Amino acid sequence: MVKKRGLLAAVGVIGIFWALLYLPNLRSTPNWYGDETLTLQVGLELTKGHLQNRAVFCSFFSPAYNYQPGYAFVAGLASRLTGGDILGGRLFAVVIGLAVSLTGFFFLRRRYGSPTAFTYAFISLGYVQAIIHYRWIYPHSAVGLALIGSITMLFRNPSLANDLKAGLFLTVGAFSNLLGIHAVLASFACRLFKPKSWLPIIVPSEPVEPAEAVTAPVSDAEEAPPGTPLS
Repeated sequence: MVKKRGLLAAVGVIGIFWALLYLPNLRSTPNWYGDETLTLQVGLELTKGHLQNRAVFCSFFSPAYNYQPGYAFVAGLASRLTGGDILGGRLFAVVIGLAVSLTGFFFLRRRYGSPTAFTYAFISLGYVQAIIHYRWIYPHSAVGLALIGSITMLFRNPSLANDLKAGLFLTVGAFSNLLGIHAVLASFACRLFKPKSWLPIIVPSEPVEPAEAVTAPVSDAEEAPPGTPLS
């Protein structure tokens, strides 16, 4: 019971630290930028079922939209909770940042103890570039979650359960950004001499890496100042 209370208190401290850094002025700081507003608009259109315009094969060099549709779709759903405003999408983004911090915290606490775990949690949330990028609707953050989550599973002994969990984390990255394929390949290399682990790690993310990115009829935008309509 004492250990459980201590763990809850630790999570609470991290949560307060996260809330203080990420929730104030979330809608307007930092300024909106092109990829962010594009992702949000694509996500909103996807949630409405508007798939008819400009479906492109997703690649790093796509002239239209080079992110996977999964992240955009969830960002669109989150945005609809705030009336289609960018605030909902950014709330989804900062929750991913918190998930990255807590995932690493639980793993490091179990393996190396609370001081190391706390150090990681506060650095991962308090690093200046992390604050900026986690506050944006930025699919790369989900790839970070995929990496951290898969690492926590791959450090454990190979088993069907651990490998499947790693595969599910990797799927988060695969649904978000093409960089997710790097996480999949690195995880596969970690189990290179464990053939039984190959399928559980790779198969969950395989159907979406690469995928057909069905985009909405929008154009690339320059950084938009706060208050600019998205439609």
